[in-house]
Amino acid sequence: MSDGTLQYASVQNRVVLNGALLSWSYTKAFTQTALRVSWTGTVGFVSTTPSATLSLLFNGVACPAKPIDTSFSLTTNVMSMYRPMQVDGMCESLAAGPLTISLQHSASASIGYGSSAPTIIIEEVFLGQ
Repeated sequence: MSDGTLQYASVQNRVVLNGALLSWSYTKAFTQTALRVSWTGTVGFVSTTPSATLSLLFNGVACPAKPIDTSFSLTTNVMSMYRPMQVDGMCESLAAGPLTISLQHSASASIGYGSSAPTIIIEEVFLGQ
């Protein structure tokens, strides 16, 4: 159950250096469920390496069962065009209770996000046993 909290990272000119871009508060009702989390938004990167990664973290760490992330190629030291991105996956093995889910980007990149509103979908799902 979400308490509806969406927090943007501290930004200057919509650019976030090395770290969490957005975070959400969510209260997981059952231990035996998984969370399906899907984030969609528009981002652009400046990177010192030819690739970057966007990851979803749960209370500051990757999903214990399998990390939820996406990697992509970049032109080094040049702001890439803003492009739509999606990070989507299922996270199992999370205990019931309050969670902070955050969208993190790789430490080798600076990120700018577009003016369109990002979308987050968080579903608590019972998996077949």
